[in-house]
Amino acid sequence: QLEEELAKAKDQALGYLGYRQRSEKEIIDKLRGKDFSEDIIENTLVFLRKYNFVDDLEFARSFTKDKINLNKFGPQRIRHELYRKGISRDIIDEVLDEDNEYSRALELAKKKLPSYKNDDKAAKYRKLGGFLQRKGYSYECVSRILKELLNWGDIMCYVYIVKCSDKSLYTGWTVDIDNRLKCHNEGKASKYTRARLPVELVYLEE
Repeated sequence: QLEEELAKAKDQALGYLGYRQRSEKEIIDKLRGKDFSEDIIENTLVFLRKYNFVDDLEFARSFTKDKINLNKFGPQRIRHELYRKGISRDIIDEVLDEDNEYSRALELAKKKLPSYKNDDKAAKYRKLGGFLQRKGYSYECVSRILKELLNWGDIMCYVYIVKCSDKSLYTGWTVDIDNRLKCHNEGKASKYTRARLPVELVYLEE
């Protein structure tokens, strides 16, 4: 009976791997969803590791390469998604260690900026900053690019986080935090926060 269950688990795992590479956590979650026991799942992983069907380091390298080349994601976004897939911090640090986020973010920003041609400089700053932040680029990288592309020199800029009425969090960029909070609570700042008023400032960084 156990051998039969193990054979079924191996078949399920190999079929799941047939579509693309998977992390060990993805395999575990899939087999748990099929009600296999923990012993069967562990023995299946032993089999998969033995024949190199699963390798979290190689998975992380391939995933990172795809997200950089195809999605233009920054390291913070990639780090978050790898963490969700069960990749260890050591492996994540290793695959992101040599990432040159600045050149990639700059190229992305130059392509995106023309879409804001009808906006004033403050709106361009806010929208472009938010776009790059959602892609997963660091605050230091985004701030450097905004100052370079929009010629804002030493003007003070802020990244902020507000807590919405449903306890969710929203992150944004602005040069006038008081006015931005006022706009949020008047329903004029963001589609997301508009349905979750009022909002409360919980983090601010210059």
